[in-house]
Amino acid sequence: MSEIVVSGQISDLLQANLLEARDLIEAIGISDVEELADQPGLYACRCVVPVRRPFDPETAEMRRLEVRLRRHESSESWEVESIVGLVDPNEALSAGDD
Repeated sequence: MSEIVVSGQISDLLQANLLEARDLIEAIGISDVEELADQPGLYACRCVVPVRRPFDPETAEMRRLEVRLRRHESSESWEVESIVGLVDPNEALSAGDD
């Protein structure tokens, strides 16, 4: 697989979940990536990554994620569009406002 780009917003999500971008990129690289039939140009893969525990960063739990990627034909790179399976800190904060 060519280069995988992790944008600022996705990078923030990874950081908030104590997940290293290199671990995500490695997991994507060994996963099957398939184009979504209903959204041409958008791809998805399922992968398992080690996520450090907030109060015990020496240990990690394996977390199953679904990653959406967009392929950039001009640069032959992939960009991470979204990740399902991580806690979005902004959503967690707004849920506490209820």
